[in-house]
Order: sequence, then structure tokens, then C-alpha cells
Amino acid sequence: MPHAARIRDGLDVRGRDLDPAVVARLRRVNVLLGAIVVLGMADLALTVLHLKTTGMFEANPIAAFVIRWTGSAWALAFFKVVSLALCTGLLYSCRRSRAAEVAAWVGAGVMIAITIAWEQYARAMDEVRRTGVMEAYVSEDLLRVD
Repeated sequence: MPHAARIRDGLDVRGRDLDPAVVARLRRVNVLLGAIVVLGMADLALTVLHLKTTGMFEANPIAAFVIRWTGSAWALAFFKVVSLALCTGLLYSCRRSRAAEVAAWVGAGVMIAITIAWEQYARAMDEVRRTGVMEAYVSEDLLRVD
């Protein structure tokens, strides 16, 4: 019976899962969450870079509000980092469930789509700069920070 007392709720003595399917899910979710964090930080860096140089249109209405309200890259960074931490923290705490894995896949897919959009945006801005029509894109709708 001592052995049965040490193994409870599918976990070993150290709290690790014994079910290989759950262990594999934990690994997948952890990798996906890592990718979400890395791509989220890249998104933040590119956003701040463009806000401080050419200006940009922000697709996220909450982030656009933060930029307009504060005019601060620090406030935007705080918003994005807190949002990212809350979302990934929630998924990490639920990582044993199938729903959390699905949500992590969706989140990673969204971040990959955002990364692709950044690549397309960078190409378009290079073309705008190369052709010298930047003035046509200067607008009050472009967001900038100091």
C-alpha cells in the first residue's frame, strides 16, 4: 500500500505525470507557449521600432488606444507583456487539458500569422521608401511614440 499512497491522481511522487499521452501534451504545449512568447516579443520589438521611426497603423484596437492615450512605448510594452503573460500563464496552468493544447496551437498560429504580416509590411515599407512616396503614407492615422 505504501506504493499506492505515493502514486495519486496519475502523478508520481515528484508530481510528474505518468500517462505518456499527457507527458507528450505537456511537451507540445510548453514548446508552443515558448514560440508564442518569442514571437510576441518580436512583435513588440517591431511595433516599437516602427512607432519610433516611420509610424504605423496598429491593428489591435486596445494597443492603438494605449498608444493614442499615453503616447508611450513603455505603456505599450507594459500592455503587451502583461497580456502575453496572462494568456500564456493561463494556458500553462491548464496545460494538461486538450483544450489548452488546442488554444496553444491557435495562439501559435495567430502569432505566426502576425509574423508573416510583419514580413509583408516590411517589404511594402521598403518599396514605399525605395520609390520615394513616403509622403503619401504620412497621415494623422499613423501612430507614433517618442
